[in-house]
Amino acid sequence: MRVTCAHLVGIILLVNTLLALLVSITTPFWVADETSESHYGLIAACSDECDWYFEEDFGTYKRLPDWFKAAQGLMVSGLATELIALIVAILSACTKCYSCSPHRLTAGFLLVSFVSTLVGIVVFCVKSNDEMNVELSKGSGLKFGWSMWLCVGSTALAFITSGIFACTSMKRPDDDYY
Repeated sequence: MRVTCAHLVGIILLVNTLLALLVSITTPFWVADETSESHYGLIAACSDECDWYFEEDFGTYKRLPDWFKAAQGLMVSGLATELIALIVAILSACTKCYSCSPHRLTAGFLLVSFVSTLVGIVVFCVKSNDEMNVELSKGSGLKFGWSMWLCVGSTALAFITSGIFACTSMKRPDDDYY
């Protein structure tokens, strides 16, 4: 197995991007209510205990607004494309195919993930600000929590990682390998 340093760095960043997005999606801290100490996420709303949106025959999920479901779908599709990108990146480390460029494919999947999660973040932030009066900064009431900011960081890291894989695909086969 011959792997360039850039490819190895790209895989490490891709794993970190994937884990950050997974934690962001699964934690209920997208919106925090400072007055009642409750918090809301993409899959649960919590105060004393959590109410999962997918429990009890999707009862809570059916009452969610369409924009919220769209944000959930965009985040999950971004997570799925990042997982596919990771599989392609790992498999490309095991091949010696110089005529094909799996790095470009990985970069493409990461760009799709970037766009999907970016649109999901924009939809979530704009609509939650409009309909729930969620603020960016601390104040009295609702504010965006750390899970949303982790998703923003993960999205930026997906864009950077796609650039690394795109640049890796331009390397010649006789360049430095480990």
